[in-house]
Amino acid sequence: MSGQRRIVIRTLLTLTVVAAAAALFLPLRAAGAPAGADLAFGPGTTPPALLSDLFISIAYQSIMARQPASRPQYETARILFDAALSLVHDDPELWLMRRELATRLEDPVTAHKALGEYCKLVPGDDSAQLTFILEYVQTLQTIDQRVAAVERLLDSPSAGKLNAPLRSRLAGYVAGQLRETGDVKRMASRLKQALELDAANADAAKLFVDWLASRNASSVERGVAMLAYVKASPVESNARWLLGNLLYNIGAYDLAAEQFMTCSALSTGREEIPDAVTYYFPWATSLLAAGRLDDAAKMMDELEAGYVNAAQAKAAKEKEAKEKAGEKKPDDSLSTAPAPSADQPSEVPPTPASPPAVAAQAEPQLPLQLEFINYLIRERNNQKDRADGAYSRVRALLIEAAKDGKPESLASLAWNCVFSGRDVQLAEEMIAKLPEETAARLHRVRGWIELRKGRITKARELFAVDHEEDAFSAYGMALTLPAQSQRDDRAQALQDVIDRFPASLPGALAARDLVALSVKPKPNESAAPLIRLINSWPASLRSPNLAQYPWILMTVKVDPDHYGYAEPIWATVTVRNMTDMPLALGHGEPIASQVLIAVAPRRAGEVLPEPPPMIVDVNRHLRIEPRQSVEVKTRIDRQGLGMQMMTSPTETMNFSLTAVLDPTPSPKGGAVIPGPLGAITTTNIILREGMPLTQPNLDQWVRWLGPNSDPVDRMRALAILSMLSTRLGDTPDAKETAEKMVGAVNGAFDKLSEIEQAWTVAFLPPTGDGLTLFKPVHDAALRSKSRLVQLIYMSHHVRDAESPALTAAMRSEDKDVSDYAHIVADVIKAGPQPSVNPPDASAPAPPAP
Repeated sequence: MSGQRRIVIRTLLTLTVVAAAAALFLPLRAAGAPAGADLAFGPGTTPPALLSDLFISIAYQSIMARQPASRPQYETARILFDAALSLVHDDPELWLMRRELATRLEDPVTAHKALGEYCKLVPGDDSAQLTFILEYVQTLQTIDQRVAAVERLLDSPSAGKLNAPLRSRLAGYVAGQLRETGDVKRMASRLKQALELDAANADAAKLFVDWLASRNASSVERGVAMLAYVKASPVESNARWLLGNLLYNIGAYDLAAEQFMTCSALSTGREEIPDAVTYYFPWATSLLAAGRLDDAAKMMDELEAGYVNAAQAKAAKEKEAKEKAGEKKPDDSLSTAPAPSADQPSEVPPTPASPPAVAAQAEPQLPLQLEFINYLIRERNNQKDRADGAYSRVRALLIEAAKDGKPESLASLAWNCVFSGRDVQLAEEMIAKLPEETAARLHRVRGWIELRKGRITKARELFAVDHEEDAFSAYGMALTLPAQSQRDDRAQALQDVIDRFPASLPGALAARDLVALSVKPKPNESAAPLIRLINSWPASLRSPNLAQYPWILMTVKVDPDHYGYAEPIWATVTVRNMTDMPLALGHGEPIASQVLIAVAPRRAGEVLPEPPPMIVDVNRHLRIEPRQSVEVKTRIDRQGLGMQMMTSPTETMNFSLTAVLDPTPSPKGGAVIPGPLGAITTTNIILREGMPLTQPNLDQWVRWLGPNSDPVDRMRALAILSMLSTRLGDTPDAKETAEKMVGAVNGAFDKLSEIEQAWTVAFLPPTGDGLTLFKPVHDAALRSKSRLVQLIYMSHHVRDAESPALTAAMRSEDKDVSDYAHIVADVIKAGPQPSVNPPDASAPAPPAP
């Protein structure tokens, strides 16, 4: 993030709110042509498009007026968007916006229809096609009906018109449905089809992994499936953990450690960890076995800090609750964790609901299994003080638990004391307290006591009882073999421990002992095919270093970099796959599809209020091929920025853009940062030329009000003349100029088209002299039966719940007009509201020509 602008998200504008209000600025039309002279207007713009954009802007401001937005706010926006669609029916962006509003209003039928209209206009958007198909399928009542509908499509001659990623997702959907019904044969066939059509289909790959796990498939089968899953979802930290755990279970400790560390590097800090022991123990054990002690120690540092922070937060919350209840200030002494009952640190982990509550100055208190592996890591990494601390916590937990005198508690204390090698005498004392029939069965504990005391023969006899079934006995048996004269025998015995008990602490320790004997540990034979496959992967896939070698390149370009008044401003967002493998695109996929764009406007060097960030969804394809890009053109002037510029016609303004792909709240709070495959970029300064109020320009604007002028020029002149007429000041020259402006607009209004009249009403000064100066226009607008004029008038000029305009609109046969009038009346009665189109108070008055 160094050198990059960090985007602070205001409390009012969470990502969810921004998505709700602005997620639909996703146009696909051609960008505007370069701006020419002062009075030039970009080609391709039409009067209906100008008014449609105005309705969109008003709707956007209505949604953002109060957060969280209420249903009436969304209803208002819906009416305005429907007005926009009545003007421009072939704009894909509008249909996406209409779909989003229908979703917010819980209207799935309209949302589906809107997506269908979008798909007709953009048939190449396979992501939208998939959503459209599955939305229809989900309306069918039974699984059999859903499966039959999709299979008819997949097996029909027209299926060839669908690209491979789309057919893959449909086949994967069928496979998932068939799994629910237990039709294994058909499920396997469709799942195979899905994976063959698109190896980047992560949902199908994950389904294959889960299915094999449910069938108790071999480790090789599950491993091959897991590799396919990781390749399809290469930056999903959980997928890396699952692969690491599988490799740990077959003794491929080096590769397991690599995947666990990759998991850590890809983690965003917000992943849910169902059980800390299950999650971290194989990770720490693999790092220990691989000899990556510094990495292991660092991991334990972070884990300890996490437990302390969680415990402090919990203790503080409990303290605050008690103090609020008027209770005595709670004691800050160290609380005691529940007594563990595990006999083997690596094999029977307890499942803590949450880290134990501790005082602010307390040492970390991990679950027993993690604390024990913490001790071993610290000891082998020559961190004596940290090792002593970890062991003291293990010992304290076990002694406290043993106070109940139960055989399992005493045995657990004895075992941990003797295996650590620190408290052999205490272990013997605990064994002596056990009933004879119980103690006699603890061959492993007795064997390790003998081993620690150097009585090798006796130790071997005790280990021999259980060494076929018990990993610790097998490991102890290996250690009874001489380390020098019969080194080969000891090495073979240690390798045997790895072969038979790979997913265990003894297996990990045996691996380190082999290295100490200058013998390379070998994974389980079943690991060979998986190791070959992993070794064939490029380093960028095995262990991504996304900071040094980014997989994704994003650019945002605004072209041209100079614009005239009221010209549509287009930005082209390009997301490029820089790897040599296909990557899926979309929500929950490796390449996230959301791009947050923040605009920083300025006028004459003055920093202006920043409009809310907008969200652009670049999900136009299900997959981006190697070294290929997806490109989306989006309008950035359909919300706050556009209104700022529209209300300041004579002022030259500029702005810059900052875009974030996969915007993710920073774990530290207060900012948005890119996700794992995200990116951040900033554009250069983009200039919007002002239109100075000179006599030639004024004469030109007045001429444009004539019947023979270009309709777009006429609409722009109507906006400028209406707004500037009350901003000129009180000098005689200014008054004369204002009278000329007002007279031109008043004289032209009755001759304007419905679209031009609605447009003009939007730019009339809403209060003060504007009401008097433009009384003929106001009167004509009040008499108008035009839906467009009525909606604009109510949006901009009604301030009284008893307004004649509202009364007339409420009686309208047009339901949208009537509904809009009732909403406006309710808002007025409820109290002061932010204006949906506030004037730009900071805009200086233009000089009179």
